[in-house]
Amino acid sequence: MSPDFLNSLTEIVKKHPLEEKIFIVPSKRDGRLAVEALAKENTPVVNVHSKTIEELVKETVYWKLLRDGKKELPQEAGRQLVYKIMKELQAANEFEYFSSIKLTPSLSESVYRAILDIKRSLGDVTSLNTSSFQKVEKGEDILKIIERYEQSRIKEGYVDRADFIKEALSDSKTALEKQVFVFFPHDAYHPAAASFINRYTDKASVYAPGYSNLKNTEQNRQMISRDSVPAEVTVEEKMVQHKGDYSLKVAFSAEDEVNQILSHLKNENIPFDQAVIYYPNANTYHSLLYHLKEKNGLQVTFSEGVPVSYYPSGKMLFAFLDWMKSGFTFKNLERMLQERSLFEPEGVSVKKMLRILKNHGVKKGSSSYRRVIERLEETGEYPELKSWLASLFKLVPVNSRYDTVTSAQFLESMITYLKNWVRPSGQDDASCRSHIILMIEQVIPHLTYKGKAGEVIAQSEFWFSQMSATASMPKPGHLHVTPVRTSLYYHFKHVFIPGMTNKNIPGSQKEDPILLDQERTAIHHFMMTSAEHIKREAWKTASIVTCLKGKTHFSYPLMDLANNKKATPAYAFIQLYRVQSGNYEATGEDVEKALTNASSFVNEETSKVSESSWWTNVLFKNGRLEKTFYNNELFAHLLQGNRAESLRQKGELTPYDGHLNKQTALLNPLVNDQVVMSASKLENLAVCPYRYFLKDILGIEAEEDEEEDRYAWLDPAAKGTLLHAIFERFYQYLYDEGKTFQADGTMEWIEPIAKTAIEETRTILPPPNEVIYELESQEILDACYIFLKLEETFSANRKPVHFEYDFGFKERDSVSIPVGEKGTLKLRGKIDRVDKLPDGSFGTVDYKTGGTFGFDEEGFFNGGRKLQHSLYALAFELLNEADRPVVSAAHYLFPTRKGKGEQVMRKFDDQKKAELLQIVDHLTAFIQEGQFPFTEDPNDCKFCDYKPVCMRHRYDEDLVQEKLAHPDTEGAKRLREVRKYD
Repeated sequence: MSPDFLNSLTEIVKKHPLEEKIFIVPSKRDGRLAVEALAKENTPVVNVHSKTIEELVKETVYWKLLRDGKKELPQEAGRQLVYKIMKELQAANEFEYFSSIKLTPSLSESVYRAILDIKRSLGDVTSLNTSSFQKVEKGEDILKIIERYEQSRIKEGYVDRADFIKEALSDSKTALEKQVFVFFPHDAYHPAAASFINRYTDKASVYAPGYSNLKNTEQNRQMISRDSVPAEVTVEEKMVQHKGDYSLKVAFSAEDEVNQILSHLKNENIPFDQAVIYYPNANTYHSLLYHLKEKNGLQVTFSEGVPVSYYPSGKMLFAFLDWMKSGFTFKNLERMLQERSLFEPEGVSVKKMLRILKNHGVKKGSSSYRRVIERLEETGEYPELKSWLASLFKLVPVNSRYDTVTSAQFLESMITYLKNWVRPSGQDDASCRSHIILMIEQVIPHLTYKGKAGEVIAQSEFWFSQMSATASMPKPGHLHVTPVRTSLYYHFKHVFIPGMTNKNIPGSQKEDPILLDQERTAIHHFMMTSAEHIKREAWKTASIVTCLKGKTHFSYPLMDLANNKKATPAYAFIQLYRVQSGNYEATGEDVEKALTNASSFVNEETSKVSESSWWTNVLFKNGRLEKTFYNNELFAHLLQGNRAESLRQKGELTPYDGHLNKQTALLNPLVNDQVVMSASKLENLAVCPYRYFLKDILGIEAEEDEEEDRYAWLDPAAKGTLLHAIFERFYQYLYDEGKTFQADGTMEWIEPIAKTAIEETRTILPPPNEVIYELESQEILDACYIFLKLEETFSANRKPVHFEYDFGFKERDSVSIPVGEKGTLKLRGKIDRVDKLPDGSFGTVDYKTGGTFGFDEEGFFNGGRKLQHSLYALAFELLNEADRPVVSAAHYLFPTRKGKGEQVMRKFDDQKKAELLQIVDHLTAFIQEGQFPFTEDPNDCKFCDYKPVCMRHRYDEDLVQEKLAHPDTEGAKRLREVRKYD
């Protein structure tokens, strides 16, 4: 705190020891801090009260308004009212300026704030006219909004903040002559508030103590005039007076700045509660200090709290909103559950729950989850999970973002979610949750907005993103953290001000896009403008660098890591350096050069307080970890990693390259009859045994793209499932109606089937918009046309007898394929279609919705990469062994634009059957021997999803081939045998 201000305050309090002294403060916190500062200076503080102007105004007229049946309009309710009005006006084409502007919560916030500014400046908004605006259309639109706003407010009996001041101005009540008012320096005063306070305190004793008295500095729009004291000292001269009271440092990054502060406190044995950090950028320093608090238990208090999104309850609230906003995608639910902050169904782990949902085909849309609930109800499986899902969707107030819902109804469900579904996590988190619930409960009775769920979610998300919780005054034993702008009234012995870059200090202020500076001045000469805000920040900067009491440490980060560019020191920091160094011509480059000599990415000093700095220092200092680290059980994982890296460099397969030394009995389908294989698993095993090892042995799942494609509806898998369903229903329709395939008129048969299936899919997976829906629907219908043209020639003399012929699923038995003397391999699968051919044999048909890559006529097995055709042919024969059917051919059909209506045929005879069984023998040997080598062909890796965890592409190709050629690599020998079958 400024000694000048504290001295002035002390004189006032001592001059009026018994009278009621009212501190008019920017916030209640500032008044409490001032009282504490006076007490520390042994100044008796008697009969002192702190009030904001808003509180003083409400005290004056609150009971009168309450008597008249008026209600206070909460900020969020007012903003949503403005959003509703703007939406109605835009829909009715009554806007000119705002006609094509996208309505967002932030836009309605800006407009609502502008309305309050205008009302607090003019008092009577009827005097506002369009001439005050640069564009007449803009003025007319704002006048329409204000008119509708005032009509709605008055009709519902509400008063906003501006109305309180207006009522107070018309009231005759004034302060008592014996009362003493002390005005603290404020950020800004609205004209109406200034008029009220001047009138209200007209007969009382009034003081406006100066915070600083410096030449060439001016505080903006000072509300209370007083006899000016001639300024005698410049900012530079004041800096010289305090030259020994401050230090300057440059750190590599903002994180290093924080670590330097903690290191200084540790080295100097400074108690936390004697120090304060004034940060200029909450997004950076706030999050760094909160992370240290949560991870390392750092005792910290935040004067303005922290965003609710930092706490587990807040995170889960935003995750819930994201899940609904995304259309209930499985990926968002998975992310929400993996936070481990939701109550889970009893007896069902998160991993198991996610696996069940995935196996049931849940991807997106509330309908897909409800289908799972119905299936679990039918089967009686997992009753706890079924109940959990049913309760969750009972809680969710909408089925899609296109449903209509009221803000009040939606927020009620958020309260239930926080109370009953989110697991508490510590005292601070409980406080955060209580704060959110309290804020919602206070505003719900005043919310009337009703709209699409997507809009209501956006409104709620915007509101929650502005909430902070767990604000605190300084506490014993805690390091206090507060923004620079609130620093004027604190009283600490040790002050740290990081982030002194030209970007942060004094900061920038953009013009309000709703009310430009020129328009504000035209509306009322006393309205705040961006220029006035900058003047205010410049005054604060001058006050901070010259008037703080105690040892002050200024610093700035050399690198802006978020934007990957160098930062430059603030002008105030350069001025401090000039005074301290005596080089009054120093530039920013000179400051950087002089102070960065001791700054580096590797910092031994900060390694004493930071785990990451400690590791960095150890590694860079020695170039490598010493053996003592490996011998310590704390670092056993490092020893294992070091051993793995060393072994991987050998010219043979190791346990870290998929070599398990026959320890695979539980994984072997020939030994464990619970292991059921599929055609895709066997093909994956043949393409790259190591990928099979990662996917099916270790259970590693490939990372999915988390971002929703706004320009696509169905992914390839969903599109393939839809087309398969259409083709199956089409042939089932022909079969049921006793019809035969014919080209003419067939489109009229398949089109309604296709449209019905498309609509069913739409209810499960809502499209992003109607345009995308129409485009992809037409693509599906085009595929149906290509399918018919393909079938016109393909189905001649063939009779479909089975559709979606599945085995190994639900209650159907899997097929057992004999593998020599080793045993049998259980196989499951689904054959799209089985046809009876003119010679009495059968042919299998599989529809492929992708391209024909890899399905060359010459490559029958393609080195084991294409096995499905033969596996399904053999499976059909074995499943119908009593009837001795013969499958003579298998077909792949490509009925899409990408497939161009192509067809690929694979003959099936005793020779191919024998070759298939040899391939299966070799493939099962991989599992039996416990060797899963890399593929020998790098082309197999081009589109592999497992590259992030696979070692093959990280080795030199020579090392890969050396490993595969090693005489003990039995798996590689087997792989070479499989590749012979082309």
